[in-house]
Amino acid sequence: MNQVSILVDGFNLYHSLVDAEWKLQQCVKWLDIQSLISSYPQVIGGRPVFSNLDYFSAFANHRIPTDPDVTRRHQTYLDALGSTGSKVHLGRFKACKQTCKICRRSFDRYEEKETDVAIATGIIEACMDPDMNTQVLVSGDSDLAPALRMVRRRFLTKRIGIAFPYRRISEDLKRNCDFHWRLKPEQYLAHQFPFKIQLAGGRSANRPAPWM
Repeated sequence: MNQVSILVDGFNLYHSLVDAEWKLQQCVKWLDIQSLISSYPQVIGGRPVFSNLDYFSAFANHRIPTDPDVTRRHQTYLDALGSTGSKVHLGRFKACKQTCKICRRSFDRYEEKETDVAIATGIIEACMDPDMNTQVLVSGDSDLAPALRMVRRRFLTKRIGIAFPYRRISEDLKRNCDFHWRLKPEQYLAHQFPFKIQLAGGRSANRPAPWM
């Protein structure tokens, strides 16, 4: 039996879903990630058993003035993930002052903070679990390569695979994993949650209307 842990770089995957929607001309944001990754047992190998999924993201509160429902949709999606037993880890966005090189006016640019470090910590923590055999990282962010290099030095019996989101790739991550593959837009579409999901406490989560 191959005990598998899944770690998801939420915004890296989100932007991939946006790209996939341009190609498919259909919304795919209501994605059941665990169903998607578990549909590749031949890539992961060793009779995989999926023990947990950790999802790392942050609320884009700075977008509320132009998109009032942005965080509400995000929370609905996090509730849907939670219904499958997934664990959600939230970072934050921080405003950074930028100056336009042409007009010299200052403006705020928002950068996601803490998420990369949280994912790297999650990678190492998963390797410390004696029952975990394989990790699958869903990301194409090369900033995570140092964590992978450390795992390969210190945890020789653990395997790390990379599921590269559509149009997200990193040669550095490729060099520091045991196996990898690319996710396809058609697979995003094939692994959507049901329209309505039952949650704990009698609540339910419906697919957000803009994601129809």
